[in-house]
Amino acid sequence: MSFIKKIRKKPEKEKLKILWISTTVMGIFLIIFWVFYLKFSLKKIDFKNLPLPTINTQDFKKAKEDFQKIEEEMKKIEELQQSLKSFSESIPPEKPTETLPENSVEISPTF
Repeated sequence: MSFIKKIRKKPEKEKLKILWISTTVMGIFLIIFWVFYLKFSLKKIDFKNLPLPTINTQDFKKAKEDFQKIEEEMKKIEELQQSLKSFSESIPPEKPTETLPENSVEISPTF
């Protein structure tokens, strides 16, 4: 009897065990193969002769200038907030008036 026919006659739980075991073994085999192939392909690359990446320093200088401008603007905003705070503290609070203006009508709720 062939191997496949023997598996077909087994109960469902045993078939699932065989499926998961074979899938795991194949996965491990593929990972090992990939690791060895990666090592082999990395040995072929000559890292000493690779060109160095170029860095555009103008972008960094521009960003630094922009951040400095933002910092200056934030300082101006803080100074403005402080001056507004001191100005608002120097104004005496208004006393609430208890009398109604001359032309107003008082409405009383009715139930």
